[in-house]
Amino acid sequence: MRSWKEVVRHRASVLNLRRQTKNKVHAILHKQALEHPYSNLFGVSGTRWLKHLTLPEPFATNLTDLLNCVEYLDEKVKAAEKRVQILVEHHPQAELLTTIPGISYVSALTIISEIGDIHRFPNAKKLCGYAGIVPSTYSSGGKTAHGRITKTGSKWLRYVMIEVAQHQQLCKKTPGFGSYYLKLKKRKGTNPATVATARKLLAVIWRMLTDNRPFSVEPPDRHFGKSSPITATASRTLATKLSSPVEVLST
Repeated sequence: MRSWKEVVRHRASVLNLRRQTKNKVHAILHKQALEHPYSNLFGVSGTRWLKHLTLPEPFATNLTDLLNCVEYLDEKVKAAEKRVQILVEHHPQAELLTTIPGISYVSALTIISEIGDIHRFPNAKKLCGYAGIVPSTYSSGGKTAHGRITKTGSKWLRYVMIEVAQHQQLCKKTPGFGSYYLKLKKRKGTNPATVATARKLLAVIWRMLTDNRPFSVEPPDRHFGKSSPITATASRTLATKLSSPVEVLST
């Protein structure tokens, strides 16, 4: 599991380097008071435009060097993502997670590497506590109040679950929890809806990994056993119980 963590974190580091490099390109354009009409400056047309700019020194040389760095890092990102894909395709539980709408190979490997052995967590509440996406609690004078999420445990697992939750509304071909997210967003706002959806998704993931069954948007046959798929509707009761405080496992 440790080696898997290094693979996904290496990819994140390369992405961060590429983002920093692209920001430096934007900085050069800003210093030269140049604007561009491209939605993606680093696409084919945008890159061609950048390479044909006539700039004074040292900006011309700096821009060339930065564009070469971006091209190099593009290849490294592709290589890192290919490594992730191969690892997921050779790990049944990681591949199982890709049946959930919005979960990519990278998300699946990150989740599996951060969770480790699912049997460390006796229930979904423990897993959500480990991810730090459960409400904190305050008790005083016999009264208990719930506050912001604890943000304890694995920050990587918390980050990827929040990201997957935000992507649910974009899953059109295979619906997941998009409608659930949008309903909560309308009632409670973006942040509460995102956290609640992340909690719901993690509850589903716990059940899927525990029972070794895939996700499906169709209700399972009532005669099926543990091999029946986890559904968006079947997870409602399990996920709504997670708003209560839980014991958090340390990393």
